[in-house]
Amino acid sequence: MSDEEHKKILKQGSEKWNQWRKNNPDIIPDLRHANLKHMDLHNYDFHLAYLNWVNFNGSDLKNCDFRCAHLEDAVIANADISYADLREANICDCTFSNTKQEGTLFTLCEQNLNTIYAGSGDEDHD
Repeated sequence: MSDEEHKKILKQGSEKWNQWRKNNPDIIPDLRHANLKHMDLHNYDFHLAYLNWVNFNGSDLKNCDFRCAHLEDAVIANADISYADLREANICDCTFSNTKQEGTLFTLCEQNLNTIYAGSGDEDHD
């Protein structure tokens, strides 16, 4: 399960979150199973974070740093991930449906192409 302290910091905004990440480089954020749908999360630093089973449905994820993040089984539906950096992220069984992906980097992602699909957008992990 996700770390409650990490969720509290996340909800304080990108400046506080990114500063916390910079001040605590040895802490890997754990947000597994978090419900982050319909949130403004643009510019967040999620590199290396545990984001397994996170619901990002309808969220603004523009310019996020997801490098080497664990996004297995996450739902990124009806979201904007434009210019996000997903290089070397694990996106196995991650649902990308109806997402805006302009300029998004997916280089060297670990993925299972059989499960990345453009669904109806009704996928929702609560």
